[in-house]
Amino acid sequence: MIEAAALVGKFRQALREGWGYIWGQSGGIWTHEKQSAATRSMTVRYGSRWIGKRVADCSGLFAWAFRELGGSIYHGSNTIWNKYCSKQGKLTADTLLRPGTAVFLVKNGNRHHIGLFVGDDTVIEAKSTQAGVVTSRLSHWDEWGELKDVRYDGEEAEPFVPVLRKGSQGEEVRALQERLLKLGYSLPRFGADGKFGSETEKAVKAFQAKAGISADGICGEQTNAAMTAAENAATKKNEEQENTVPEAEIGTADKTAARKVRIVSSGRRVNIRVGNGLQYGRITLAAPGTTFDYVATAANGWHAVEVANQVGWVSGEFSKTE
Repeated sequence: MIEAAALVGKFRQALREGWGYIWGQSGGIWTHEKQSAATRSMTVRYGSRWIGKRVADCSGLFAWAFRELGGSIYHGSNTIWNKYCSKQGKLTADTLLRPGTAVFLVKNGNRHHIGLFVGDDTVIEAKSTQAGVVTSRLSHWDEWGELKDVRYDGEEAEPFVPVLRKGSQGEEVRALQERLLKLGYSLPRFGADGKFGSETEKAVKAFQAKAGISADGICGEQTNAAMTAAENAATKKNEEQENTVPEAEIGTADKTAARKVRIVSSGRRVNIRVGNGLQYGRITLAAPGTTFDYVATAANGWHAVEVANQVGWVSGEFSKTE
């Protein structure tokens, strides 16, 4: 089995080394001779910039990484989806994604491009002959697939936060509109109809302006986090709010002795969430070694901490009390 962290490490290596993109390649050095023999138009036009560097196309980067780690995977994004995914689905607001998961772009049923989710809302991909190996935001992608022969144990899942803008439709837009209404932003003509039109855009811009973030009318991770913070602030005095637990659920740890919670992950930033479970949204990310004031410990081992003038939660797997 290949460890998910090791797979992520190989993709980070390709990014760090500035790999190029050449269609059909999977990790070899691009040479003057290969460039001279190229017939593919994009390679002829842009390939010379990668001479002397390692190159791969999108699925070729997967083939190289698996080969380096003692495994194998087919060179082709559609085949990876069809034959090499143990679990898969569409990226929606309910999706929880673990680092080392493949993500796909889809057009007319064709999964024409693949990248690797590496955590922190980031995907590493061999993008194009012009760009080479680069990063992109998770919201750019359509589908996900956990890969066979990859071990994901110990990898904390992150929620997918879709980017909603004018023209978006569906239940995710309806949920956004309902949040805006609860926060006091009116939608007098259409209400929560699931269609992101000018009225919703105006309400989002008004919220963003009040929250002190860029008022572009687009609801992505930053706006979503600001809305979560605003919702928490609105209910902070309510003892039954989602980011607190009844006394009966508090663990047996000595709450007076444990004054700090320290992040103890191995090199990767950890999610601080609004509730004690993976289903809750993210407030912020904390680097290893960061400490927070301790509040409580839930029965499932998650620790409540003080962060950004509110209560946040961190998994006990990636933190310890001091």
